[in-house]
Amino acid sequence: MGAGRMIRRESDSRFTFKVIAGLTRGQILVLVAIFLAPVFIVALVLPTYHVDIRRLSALVAEFPLLGTDRHPPLSSWLAWVNHLIPLHDAWSAVLLQALLNIGAIWFLVRIGRLFLEPARLQLVALVLLTSVLMTVWSVPGFSLNEDLAQLITWPAAVWWYLGAIRDPMRTRNWLLMGVALGLACLTKYYVLLLMAALVLASLIDRDTRRIWLARGPWLAVIVAFIVAAPHLYWLWSHPDHLEFIRQKVAPAAGGIGAVSESVLAVIVAPFLLVIPGVFILAPALRQRGLPQAPQPFRHFLLLVALLALLPLLAAFLGADFKIRYQTPVAGFVVIALLWFLPGERVARLAPRIIRVAGLFWAVVYLAAGAGYLFGPGHGKAQEPGPALAAELMVRWDAGFSCGPGFVLGQETVSTLVAAYAPRALVAFSSLADPDMKSPQGKNAISKGGILVWKPPYGTGKTIRQAFGVKESNRITLPLRRNLAGKTSTYEYSFVPPKNCSLSGD
Repeated sequence: MGAGRMIRRESDSRFTFKVIAGLTRGQILVLVAIFLAPVFIVALVLPTYHVDIRRLSALVAEFPLLGTDRHPPLSSWLAWVNHLIPLHDAWSAVLLQALLNIGAIWFLVRIGRLFLEPARLQLVALVLLTSVLMTVWSVPGFSLNEDLAQLITWPAAVWWYLGAIRDPMRTRNWLLMGVALGLACLTKYYVLLLMAALVLASLIDRDTRRIWLARGPWLAVIVAFIVAAPHLYWLWSHPDHLEFIRQKVAPAAGGIGAVSESVLAVIVAPFLLVIPGVFILAPALRQRGLPQAPQPFRHFLLLVALLALLPLLAAFLGADFKIRYQTPVAGFVVIALLWFLPGERVARLAPRIIRVAGLFWAVVYLAAGAGYLFGPGHGKAQEPGPALAAELMVRWDAGFSCGPGFVLGQETVSTLVAAYAPRALVAFSSLADPDMKSPQGKNAISKGGILVWKPPYGTGKTIRQAFGVKESNRITLPLRRNLAGKTSTYEYSFVPPKNCSLSGD
């Protein structure tokens, strides 16, 4: 039988105890180990910032930002917080992401608490704690990126939305919902789908559509706009950056193949992201008839359906979608699925999920650790970023008495240098970067800069010619934490500064 009725609220301490009730000390230790394992494997084996976090870390020199060339600024603010952590590196970014994930799970469990009794709610927590979404996706490429930053803002907005429609006259929930939506707007433009789903759900459900006649929803809209207003102003004053949004929502260039890929990504994402727990849940969900759902859960189910259908519609129309875009939706899907789980199967699933997840992640992390330590090495997460940045600074200081102000070249390499450089460098994304023409960009260029890439890189010669630089040099450095002796080679050129003398003059 289903969860049946809306669950009576309890004190947080009593509720938390019920969620972990029945787990042995060994099972709790397995859960803690699974969740913290990414931090340790990154520190020990994959220590270098991956593509997203190195790009965000490269922006720290320009903090505080109101916007970036790709996304709203909240993820770059998180990278700035990471920069404040002593001895910061990929491990600290993963640790900070883990704390955000705990916050996301907390909100999701509170949402589930509205519909599920503690035994089912325990399964929600277990599936999420041991999932790909909350673990390996932080190792190391997706820590603090725009998609993972949504993990906490979306559940927070939905939690206060559900509280607001339960008690429309309680202003506090509407205000907090507005704050959460505003922060989600500062995370990624994908939040427009969440906003559309919330509005449509409230209008489709005849029990909730009257809320728009009261002041609550409009207060939420006003607060969200106030929170997002600085970035909206920045976006209006940087029209060139709207091109990135246009490219994302424009019809896919790959025709029917690209559309099919996006549609498939939307469909499978919520399930792939909760591996391995979904392997245990799926067979247990089989039953002959569906229980009658109470109104609060039916509204939540409508909202989840819209969060699946709206991206699907956009994908059919040609918008580009990746699996990672659906990260904030996966937790809602888990809550919805567990409501339909037959009651007689609930009790025996918790130990099975912990056992399977423990074995799954032990194999994954042991294999990955051994493979990257003794094998060919990880192309990004073991790159010698600190050594490369330090060596470039030593060679620069040997030739110039001031600068450099910028770094440019192959984006994954230039942002690597900017992220690890001992002094602030502006990392331009390309020769066409609009920021190069801004007063700050021109000032950075006047201080000279570093052109850097990995050979072979087809446009390396073009970049040198653009700055009138004829020659280039190479640096070969060993990969970090690779015991097989693998190395990485980089090519670079220096753009001399305009306002200072050569070193020694």
